[in-house]
Amino acid sequence: MEILNNFIITKCLKMNEKLNSIYTGLIVGLIFPFVSAYIYQNIYFPSYDYLDFLFRLYLIGVYLKFISFCVFPNLLVFFISIWLNWLKTTRGILLATFMYAFVVYGLKFFA
Repeated sequence: MEILNNFIITKCLKMNEKLNSIYTGLIVGLIFPFVSAYIYQNIYFPSYDYLDFLFRLYLIGVYLKFISFCVFPNLLVFFISIWLNWLKTTRGILLATFMYAFVVYGLKFFA
């Protein structure tokens, strides 16, 4: 039984090391706002297709506010990664959030 426990603990520590990377945080930080936008669209506007919903946001001119709104759930992932002491993952999530901020400001002032 002790051998099995040591094996499980070793595997968990190795998985913990793999998930604690900047690339993991960057991928999660870039994908999570799309997932939150999809969930928002399915809850409040289920009759619209996802791409049609995004196009309508663009037409009425609130797509930048919506992008900013969808980045807020990154805070949840950010604080969870801090709680798990995955500081490299936290850096990746923060980098992805700054990338979204630069895109929003770039679209706001230059488009």
